[in-house]
Amino acid sequence: MMFKITGLSEPLRAEPRPDAAIKGNAIGSDVLQKIADAAVAGWAEMRIATPGVNPIQGFMLAEHLVEAESSAPPVEIDETLFFKAVTSAARTFETSRDYLYALAFIESGLRNIKSGSSDAFGPFQFLPTTWNGMVAKFGDRTRISEADIVLPGAQATFGAIYAKEATDAIATAIKRTPVNSELYLAHLLGPAAAISVLSAEVNQPIDVALRVFYSGTPAGAGFVDKILSANASLLKNGAVVRTTTQVLEEVGKRLEAGFQKAASMAGQLGPPVTDVPGGQANPPWLATAEAEFAKHIHETGNNPEILKYFLATSLGAQTSDQVAWCAAFVSWCMANCGNQKAEKANLRTAWAPSWLNWGFSVGRPAVGAVALTGPREDGTPGHMGFVVGDNGTTITLLAGNQGDAVSKDPVSKTAVVGYRWLDWQ
Repeated sequence: MMFKITGLSEPLRAEPRPDAAIKGNAIGSDVLQKIADAAVAGWAEMRIATPGVNPIQGFMLAEHLVEAESSAPPVEIDETLFFKAVTSAARTFETSRDYLYALAFIESGLRNIKSGSSDAFGPFQFLPTTWNGMVAKFGDRTRISEADIVLPGAQATFGAIYAKEATDAIATAIKRTPVNSELYLAHLLGPAAAISVLSAEVNQPIDVALRVFYSGTPAGAGFVDKILSANASLLKNGAVVRTTTQVLEEVGKRLEAGFQKAASMAGQLGPPVTDVPGGQANPPWLATAEAEFAKHIHETGNNPEILKYFLATSLGAQTSDQVAWCAAFVSWCMANCGNQKAEKANLRTAWAPSWLNWGFSVGRPAVGAVALTGPREDGTPGHMGFVVGDNGTTITLLAGNQGDAVSKDPVSKTAVVGYRWLDWQ
């Protein structure tokens, strides 16, 4: 339950007595959450829940509090504070900061608003039923209540928890770590429906798998029509329902703008990053990439040396080497480097932006790190490869589909949106 103070300022004390030490002060504009009635009559344990304000918790006289007329009003999002909240939540619950920020970006435009087509609310567009279920499961641990759905910081926490649980559930079902676009399906449809879709034939219209799934639920197969209507721009191309593969491609394109926004925020704030663990120079995947480079592989139209890279991705066999293949090259190197951790963590995707969720971020172009650039002028989603040199304003990138070959070329550091590493030992 949310409260406001009746005056201009009110202290929060360390104990429920008027002479106890003051831990901090709440002001008239603050929103406070009631934790519990104190053991001493007339006192309550309260926590400041105003976004961007230190969440001081202490005791306050109940006579100086008034219950809000309804849930606390929506608060505007300070993008810097929200980015920091997402960073902290991602670190705490072991999920991707960049994915969470990109998710909020495409769901709400980083706005604390109600959906125009449903009861979903906030930067992550949580449905109240989903939010209340999270409160029932994680409220005691996080001290987040049902009323906190209006608080961006609380949404960041539950967004991180939801993403982590969905990642684990999907990984268990499909026997690999889901890429960002697949994880988004869990946000859109729920983990169970997403798993059903990802476990079915991905080149069939997505509604086929959804109807099979919902036919076994109280909602029934007809509920899929409501899903298609509410998400027509994503799930349909005009009147035609997209295949699962096409939906995932469209999700990847939408997430890319959010990843760019996250990279920009990280550049402005200089957030803490994890460096390469000691003793992990010369990662095994780099030796595999160097061996491919030594073969002088070039596009010929159907070069089997290039086509083999797609076998390490979810695209499977291809008949032309004119399909963008830089991410497929990275996937193949991970799959064939002889290191079990690298093989297990391999995203098996030919969609470069998905690799922004691989491993963890490092703050420098360490040799062997996976480097990713932003979208190119020709509209392609970006480029990726392995860092093999740091030249000051540029890096040397060993990559596939670079000059139509496996090559080593300079890339401007300003074009790089992330350096990723994996703890492979």
